[in-house]
Amino acid sequence: MALIVASIDFGTTFSGWAYSFVHDHDNNPADVKSRNWNSGTFITSKAPTCVLIKSDGTTLEAFGYDAESKYAELAAEENHTDVYFFQTFKMKLFDNEGTIGNSTLLEDETGKKLKALTVFSLTIKYLVDDVMDSLNKQITNGVNKNDINWVLTVPAIWDEHAKQFMRTAAREAGIEMGHLSLALEPEAASIYCRHIKMSREENSTGADISTFQPGTRYLICDAGGKGYASDTLPVGRFDGQSVRIICCKFYGANSNSISRAITVKLKICHHSGDSMCKTLFYHQ
Repeated sequence: MALIVASIDFGTTFSGWAYSFVHDHDNNPADVKSRNWNSGTFITSKAPTCVLIKSDGTTLEAFGYDAESKYAELAAEENHTDVYFFQTFKMKLFDNEGTIGNSTLLEDETGKKLKALTVFSLTIKYLVDDVMDSLNKQITNGVNKNDINWVLTVPAIWDEHAKQFMRTAAREAGIEMGHLSLALEPEAASIYCRHIKMSREENSTGADISTFQPGTRYLICDAGGKGYASDTLPVGRFDGQSVRIICCKFYGANSNSISRAITVKLKICHHSGDSMCKTLFYHQ
């Protein structure tokens, strides 16, 4: 039986991880440990889903904020053409729905191509290794991978081809299939809502903040990097035993649309020769 459950949230724009010891979960399901990521100027609970891969196409140079910073430095010195820099690449699996496979290629920021399986597996491996490093620092004799069950989140809109691709990438990253589960993102969020104190209730002594009571109806909106849910979705009902996702809609407008619009403006400014805009473009 696993002693630890570790989850990797592989997001379109940001990614991160969290884990919980089984005995802690039994006492408090919301008691999870996660990493804070340092951008250099602020701290976030997730890191940008960016990877910098060396020119050999098989070695990860950096992930997250480190990848952004190192790539910006290389670009400023015009030494970035030999390396691979990928960002917001996750939803390529949705764009290539039904055709994704081991030979599928991704284009990096300069148009160079690399196998999608390599990019995804290197990213997952980095996050897995990061979790292991954190656990080994806390546990005196270290931790065995067989003591961990891994959960990898995936969008509910993905088809079976995309989900199987993620399983393959996880296996390439060193996760055994018997220790891997895929979790739909909205269902994971809905289940979490069952265990955190979000409901304010007035009583004779004041007000208490508690978990949702059986019969509570609530809305979850996932405003992600690829799309967002409308205010009609999803409606979950907590009946004390289960959570049901009643409906789900998906739209193309998203936070990345804003980022792309800004990037286009910066590129135009960059090509015009404005030194200030050139700096902004390299660090956008």
